[in-house]
Amino acid sequence: MDLGELDTSYIIGVDVGGTFTDCCVLNKKGVMAVGKSLSTPADYSEGVIQSLSAALGHRLKNVLKESTLFCHGTTVAENALLTGKWSRSSMITTRGFEDTLFIMRGRAEFSLSGQTALTSPIRRRKAPPLISRADIHGVSERIDHKGRVVVPLTSKDANTALRRVVDEKIESIGVCLLWSFVNPEHERKIKKLLDARYPGVMVTLSSDVAPQIGEYERMSTTALNACLAPVASKHLLKLQRKLTDNGLRCAVQIVEGHGGAIPIQKAVTNPVGAVESGPAAGVTAASQLGNLMGIQNIIAADMGGTTFKVSVIIDGGIRYAIDPTILGYSMLTPKIDILSIGAGGGSIAWIEDITGLLKVGPLSAGSKPGPICYGLGGNKPTVTDADLLLGYLDEEYFLGGKMKLRRDLASKAMCSQIAKPLKINEAEAAYGVFMITTAQMSDLIRNLTVERGRNPRDFVLFAYGGAGPVHCSALARELEIGKIIIPAMASVQGAFGAATSDVVHEYGYTDFLAIPAHVQRVNDNFKGIANRAIGDLKSEGFSHNDIRITKSLEIRYKRQVHQLLVPVPDRDVLTADDLRKVYRRFAALYEETYGKGSAYEEAGTEIVNFRVRATGKLEKSSFSKVKLGRTDSSHALRGSRRVYFGPKDGWVSTDIFTWEDLNPGNQVLGPAIVETPITTIVVWRGQRGALDAFRNFVITIDGDRR
Repeated sequence: MDLGELDTSYIIGVDVGGTFTDCCVLNKKGVMAVGKSLSTPADYSEGVIQSLSAALGHRLKNVLKESTLFCHGTTVAENALLTGKWSRSSMITTRGFEDTLFIMRGRAEFSLSGQTALTSPIRRRKAPPLISRADIHGVSERIDHKGRVVVPLTSKDANTALRRVVDEKIESIGVCLLWSFVNPEHERKIKKLLDARYPGVMVTLSSDVAPQIGEYERMSTTALNACLAPVASKHLLKLQRKLTDNGLRCAVQIVEGHGGAIPIQKAVTNPVGAVESGPAAGVTAASQLGNLMGIQNIIAADMGGTTFKVSVIIDGGIRYAIDPTILGYSMLTPKIDILSIGAGGGSIAWIEDITGLLKVGPLSAGSKPGPICYGLGGNKPTVTDADLLLGYLDEEYFLGGKMKLRRDLASKAMCSQIAKPLKINEAEAAYGVFMITTAQMSDLIRNLTVERGRNPRDFVLFAYGGAGPVHCSALARELEIGKIIIPAMASVQGAFGAATSDVVHEYGYTDFLAIPAHVQRVNDNFKGIANRAIGDLKSEGFSHNDIRITKSLEIRYKRQVHQLLVPVPDRDVLTADDLRKVYRRFAALYEETYGKGSAYEEAGTEIVNFRVRATGKLEKSSFSKVKLGRTDSSHALRGSRRVYFGPKDGWVSTDIFTWEDLNPGNQVLGPAIVETPITTIVVWRGQRGALDAFRNFVITIDGDRR
């Protein structure tokens, strides 16, 4: 697009993935520019600048200078955990509780897929310890559940602990004391001593990052934040410096795992909140688009270069994780319920030695060296290599022609490493890789739907990510889903979601109340939290009219460990009738989550946590419908090529359409391929694709073809 046409200020969203870094530039009229570049794990900020350059070219500094918001989704936290490159940290806790991180919490997860209980001493795989036992020290202090000081913390005991936990290799310290979320006095005393004596060491207090009940989960969250804070701060501060050097003057926001954003200054000290921020931004964008299109039940499927991630939106509401975890580590930070597997374009295909079976993933070729066809030194066949050999991708038009693919290299590796050992031909080998990947993704979707009492056929599949549009038609056939939406910004969905995010702060307060609870106490609790939230947002420059407060309660049946989050009516003062509706909704939600007949009201019900979500509304671009035109799409046809659609159809001469030449209303009958500058859409036989009024590509599937 011609950026010279833009005559307003800009909003920029950037999403750093395992393979590509994406950016999306918007103005108030909704005009956009997009860019993609390979991610740069050695220094992710380089990939961000390269992505911006791909979108903006020589206008980079001018656009940054005129931008009003820069919002960033980052995977720096997950990558640090995946690679084991987190910072060495220590922990101070109440004496006698030094082993909490290692004892963990017993929990079992059962599923129809045959997942073994995580409590099995044989099959359970514990995540590696974030902090060594030698770096965890206790102090003599005790605060009870009502916040009363039972054993005072003395300066002498605190200083003794500090000398033990700090050495020249310690970059960060976590402090997690019993019941500190009720009374943080002792934790703050320790932080004051640390700041005075060791000013270069970062300090994480559990009362700041996890101020709610859950002894193990609080300590795990504190440990995560302590270990990730030095890593995240280096990346984020370096990124901010580079953006400033290139002309950026506006605020930088970081997307959090719950879908909202926070100022970069807060993200530097609270990186655990940014876990899975990019995928969360993608789900948020899917929800926003669903609202525009009047679609309430959505499977949000994100297939990138490294992973496949999926979430569900039910009755227009995003689902949040009941017990959030990241790579086996428990956390109390609110997070959208997103499941993921190592099934992306860069996932490596291989043959298992013992069984001789073809496998795909979870290892990935990443951005460097990447798939073999990138020509950057990769030597193991990947899903992207298979897609190229099957004819789904054009070796001359990848990333709009900016990147040439090497079919010859992909063919040689697929034949020697997969086809020859299995005694099949190249097309069969590549299609096997494709279908195994499809099966893995469909199983993950069934985990979020079938295994939780939902039918995938009742949902619309929103497919995005660079590889999502390539695979979504086959995925929908496998799940018998009748409609697919490929968003206009599918390949940069996370970046688009970041650019359209609001500033969001999450607050929690623990107060055990038997149900039916006293209405006045419920209202008083919510009022106190809401006043704090409003004060925080006003300090960040938001007016009262730009602030929205939403409330919810975490409720459980008595003597159970886990609770469910139940929305509360949107009003300042709740009535007894409002609360009765909330209680009934909890019972219904419980059976939706755990199965019909699972509710046990005879045990009694209780409120555990009060939660407030405070949203600071940011100025948005406007997106309006355009008038639909004729169905004929022949003007966008640019040729054909042979494409392999499985052993039944074999190689088929397939029409190739240019997405940029399609107009809203134009239809495409499968088999067909629609190529965009940033992704490729594959339409199978029995499917009909059309560009809608928002320039999304909508695929419908004939009932007898599902």
